[in-house]
Amino acid sequence: MPTAETTGRYTFDNDIPAAAEQLDHLAELLDPHSQRVLANTGVGPGWRCFDIGSGAGTIATWLAGRVGADGYVVAGDLKPHHVPAHHGIEVRRFDVRTDEVPAHAFDVIHARLVLMHLPERERVLHRLAQALAPGGYLVISDFHWSTASDLVLHAPNSGDEALFDLFNRTLADIAVRNGADLTWARRIHATMRAAGLAEVYTEIDVQSWAGGQSGCLLDRANSFQLEGQLRRAGMSHGQLEQVRALLLHPDFVRLSPLLLTSVGRK
Repeated sequence: MPTAETTGRYTFDNDIPAAAEQLDHLAELLDPHSQRVLANTGVGPGWRCFDIGSGAGTIATWLAGRVGADGYVVAGDLKPHHVPAHHGIEVRRFDVRTDEVPAHAFDVIHARLVLMHLPERERVLHRLAQALAPGGYLVISDFHWSTASDLVLHAPNSGDEALFDLFNRTLADIAVRNGADLTWARRIHATMRAAGLAEVYTEIDVQSWAGGQSGCLLDRANSFQLEGQLRRAGMSHGQLEQVRALLLHPDFVRLSPLLLTSVGRK
């Protein structure tokens, strides 16, 4: 994986129009996994929940339905304007790196595709562990990209496979330069144990994504959202247009990154 000097800048900007599409695709792809893991914690009426990096707010909304009127859900995000209004959700502009998290306050804290982007990820995880009430659960999900190449399961031709590999490697380079650690997910389990959490376990979700389906549409949305950074990293407009066409082609199939979800209990 790339080892370029990092900037500590979050890779994706939720203010631009392509962000809403990106968040919708992520929810469609990953919410079933996240909901199943969260349901296994027993989250139910009266529980106090904190959803960090809420994005489109789909998990916060699902949690609000589980905890009912006697519980509450905080949806925190640097730019929370995509979270819909809901009587059971407190929407909060929140920077998990610097904003205070009250100790012993939550029965469930959930963060998906957040810590992998933060250089302070291990310190943040320790702070979140302290914010759990006794018996509470910390649920952390991040992508593990051990390689940004060799993820194509089928392509119309070998040139298409090489072009997608170039696109994916360039995305990985950009993320790392902006402070992401694409192999952090496999260390979450050990970091939870070091933070004093018990009953730690890890689940892995991996899918095949075909052209025109949500996974490839997510890649396509990323290509628009990060077009400036991709062009500065050396990809041409023509190459990006070819990638976008490929991601709509039904004969193109890629393997998703591994989604590692670790769960620990206070």
